[in-house]
Amino acid sequence: MVLRVVLIGYGQIARRQHVPILLSRPGDFELCAIVDPVLASRDVDDYDDDDIKARLPAPMYSTLDEALLAAAAATATESTTAAASPLGTKYNVAVIIACPPQFAQDYAERSLRHGISVFMEKPPGLDYRR
Repeated sequence: MVLRVVLIGYGQIARRQHVPILLSRPGDFELCAIVDPVLASRDVDDYDDDDIKARLPAPMYSTLDEALLAAAAATATESTTAAASPLGTKYNVAVIIACPPQFAQDYAERSLRHGISVFMEKPPGLDYRR
């Protein structure tokens, strides 16, 4: 079964490392969504690399909720036999958190509450008490 991946953050590390690895293993992973609120809110003309949005390997969303709904909807149309369970288990969705650490903990907590597997870059956050 192919694991659907939502990539949170689309900076240099995501573009140069995470995306090429995911795309090199199509039988194992499907990059189904990218979440980057900053990039999603900009016009292509305002970004350093004018054609970065035109070359996205997956649809871009400004919020995690939008991306998860899209990932779940795509999977649900393929398999209507999934039993009721947390989103990550039911729809075989995972997230890679590749955003600045001040946002990473919130994304991780929200994903884990949905039963979604999480891969985080280091540091996992700025507050060790969380």
